[in-house]
Amino acid sequence: MSARYAWMAFALCAQADPDAWTETGPGHGSRQPKRICGKCPVQSDCTAHAGRLEAAAAVVGRPRIS
Repeated sequence: MSARYAWMAFALCAQADPDAWTETGPGHGSRQPKRICGKCPVQSDCTAHAGRLEAAAAVVGRPRIS
């Protein structure tokens, strides 16, 4: 992994159960992902990365992520 993405090794989402990211019924929604992200030590790096991805998608005419 390049130094630019070294922060990803510390991302809690990468260590979480993949099923935590899918809605599996009433009441599940986004509570678990929000709890994981809220405790993540690299949240600011992740947010910046997501912003760069969204900006790149806009350049090639893809719809914005909402």
